[in-house]
Amino acid sequence: IIQIAAIRFMNFHPIEVFATYIKPRKGLNAKAAKINHITEAQILESPYFEDIQDAFTSFIAGSDPLVGHNLSFDCNFLVASGISFSTLFEHKAYDTLDLAKRVFPQKYSYALDAVCRSELHVIRDNAHDAVSDTLATGLL
Repeated sequence: IIQIAAIRFMNFHPIEVFATYIKPRKGLNAKAAKINHITEAQILESPYFEDIQDAFTSFIAGSDPLVGHNLSFDCNFLVASGISFSTLFEHKAYDTLDLAKRVFPQKYSYALDAVCRSELHVIRDNAHDAVSDTLATGLL
């Protein structure tokens, strides 16, 4: 994990954001950096995951549903980093990837950008940025 974000929505409007870059213990993975467009300079002064883990867990705690696009993919990274599976799923969870496949069965692509472009008419230039992806997923 090199960046993490969560956005709390109320009545389909974003009202609170938790976001930070994460300094990886084993250094910046070149493949991940290329996908996410994150540089060494961006993570240089960032906290380690364990430094923000409690704050992140507190932010997502409560009765609000957990929403993500390909949610199991992200949750696997969180669990591997030390967040318990039960913490993640102590409330309802919705995967917009699964929902999009059910609601729009004829799509060419179910990538977050493709679904946002065709259904929300939103074109983003910062795909794979955690805050941008989280906002797009919440709106979707």
